[in-house]
Amino acid sequence: MRPSSLRGRLLAAFTAIILLTLFVVGSGVLWIIQSYRTQLSVDHFSELAAMASGAGRQLERQDGKPEEIAAFVSNVVGRPDVRVLVLDPQGKVLAARPAPGDSDQDFAGRVIDVPPASEQRVAAGGRSLLGQRTRVWTFGPFGSGRGYILVTPVLPTFQADQPRTEGLERFFARQASYRIVLAVPEQSLGSAFRELFPRLLIAALIAIAASAAAAWWLARSIARPLRRITTAAEQMARGALRQTIPEEGSQEVAQLAVAFNTMSREVESSHQALKEFLANASHELRTPLTSIQGFSQALLDGALTGIDAAEEAGKIINEEANRMRLLVEDLLYLSRVESAHVPANRAPVDVEDLLQEEARRLQHVTEQRGLRLALEATGLPPVLGDADELNRLFGNLLENAVKYTPDGGAITVRAGTDGPRVAVAVHNTGSYIPDEDQPRVFERFYRVEKSRAREVDGSGLGLAIAWEIVQRHGGTIELASDPDGGTTFTVRLPLAAATPAGHDARASRTTEASAAVRGPQTAPAPV
Repeated sequence: MRPSSLRGRLLAAFTAIILLTLFVVGSGVLWIIQSYRTQLSVDHFSELAAMASGAGRQLERQDGKPEEIAAFVSNVVGRPDVRVLVLDPQGKVLAARPAPGDSDQDFAGRVIDVPPASEQRVAAGGRSLLGQRTRVWTFGPFGSGRGYILVTPVLPTFQADQPRTEGLERFFARQASYRIVLAVPEQSLGSAFRELFPRLLIAALIAIAASAAAAWWLARSIARPLRRITTAAEQMARGALRQTIPEEGSQEVAQLAVAFNTMSREVESSHQALKEFLANASHELRTPLTSIQGFSQALLDGALTGIDAAEEAGKIINEEANRMRLLVEDLLYLSRVESAHVPANRAPVDVEDLLQEEARRLQHVTEQRGLRLALEATGLPPVLGDADELNRLFGNLLENAVKYTPDGGAITVRAGTDGPRVAVAVHNTGSYIPDEDQPRVFERFYRVEKSRAREVDGSGLGLAIAWEIVQRHGGTIELASDPDGGTTFTVRLPLAAATPAGHDARASRTTEASAAVRGPQTAPAPV
């Protein structure tokens, strides 16, 4: 596993977060334990201080000297690490026992100020066994750097008019000549860290192992689906466009898998459409080129004798060249209307005038073939769009209807308003588009009747161009076909007042075409 890999970074991040959490929680627990242990120690030494004070007062009443009092109380306390100090009322240390190990730690002769209760630097413990409260404060370190905690009882005082009590309180009622103070080294209070370190170390090792295992599992659960997607993407780059990965895992990972599978299908579909487009374009161009080359070669070789044969060859060459020109023009036009960088012009367009113009243009053809062309459109409001493109749209639909209507058939164009849109339905009799072909009729070069592909004029791009023009104008186009009733293409375009300027709706051909052809199965009749 490379250190720079996503899995490695996730593993390191998860482990660091877990360890940081453990450190913070452990530090807090140690602080609480240490505070609790310190308080217990202070309470313990407060009890010793109360007993020491009582022993000292007893010797004081027997006229004991400070050295004698310090030695006696030290024996009562029984802790060699605790110094017993005897202070005079001014706070001067008169005696200290046991004797210090280092001369710089000797309290003898020093003046110690006993702070009032409000200035105590360490919280006092509770009441002692003798019912007295104690004062606890810190004393600065000596030269060795070790400090002391000083503990002394609060001596009771009585007012003159206060009733005297018996027992211990009466014993302490007499004004004391000396004050007993216990000096406890700070290290004697105990360190929770030192005592708990072995167990904490074991717990830390277990926590590190558990956190590493959890981090590895989390990193693996995130990196594995990404690795599958990476592998599938690499396969697509090598040419295997159809890739499917399991749509499982967390919500985000599953959504990513769904999006990738959808992308894979769309890429494969687009690639297949491109291949078919190239094949169809090559086929459409190869046939007229073959005819042109054949007849021109015959003219050069002298195979065609006579003026009539030469004229016929020239006529065929001209027709095939014109056919190639129309095909190239349609391809260029389709490329232009598909380009999102070339927005459609926006101006009010009279749809009724466009339909009447197209009907007049096709009148000669319909009369020659005995077709009945009816136009039902009056009082249409204008739409907002490009007049040239909309003229091309309706011209392609009408030409397509004329091509596939048998002689003697009928073509009906109905136009009217449909809510905030203008609906134009072009219906022709005698033609039928099977259900399996309907989703593909708007593809380039697609022909439903393959056997009649050469008999019907056109490039096979008319409906593809119509589709793109409708999308550029924010409209829809629907197909309905019935074996008995014929075929209807219905176009709906937003009215000029309902279409914001600059709107250019473009959608996926496959998705929108499928939705369109699943529309009404009968010819819409706009009013």
